[in-house]
Amino acid sequence: MDLETRLVAVEKSLRRTRRLNLALLLGLATLVVGGAQSNPDILTARQINVVDAQGHERIILTGDDNGMAGVRVFDAAGQVRISSGVAADNSSYTQWFDTEGRSRLAALCSPGGQSSLQWRDADGRLRIGGATMLNGESSMMWLAPNGKPQIRVLTDANGTAKFLSGD
Repeated sequence: MDLETRLVAVEKSLRRTRRLNLALLLGLATLVVGGAQSNPDILTARQINVVDAQGHERIILTGDDNGMAGVRVFDAAGQVRISSGVAADNSSYTQWFDTEGRSRLAALCSPGGQSSLQWRDADGRLRIGGATMLNGESSMMWLAPNGKPQIRVLTDANGTAKFLSGD
């Protein structure tokens, strides 16, 4: 090989080595800067799935693009048993489900502070309900299986209580 050919080959190799060194330096800088900014006590993610030993989802924590944030807890059969969250309008809820996926108990709260509890029977029918209103009124109601109110206990904003029963 003549001197000129060897010189061209060495220059070509030097350019490749410089590019490789630059890439390695950038990679190292990224690791150092990223490591300096990380906090091992904080995990940031859009969704976290917790699985059992068989890989089945048991808990899902999520924040979606529509402003909803929530947690769902699954039983060993994969059925949602508890769901809790905050909607985009800042209302919040928690629901408990039976093994068939039917809501049996729900707690709801509006953005302004109105709240309610609902108990449902095995067929999904509302049987007991309670609420507090924004104006200070509150109520509890027990319903028959046909949905007809049987007992109602109310207090108005002034604290006056009322008890109503039957038809």
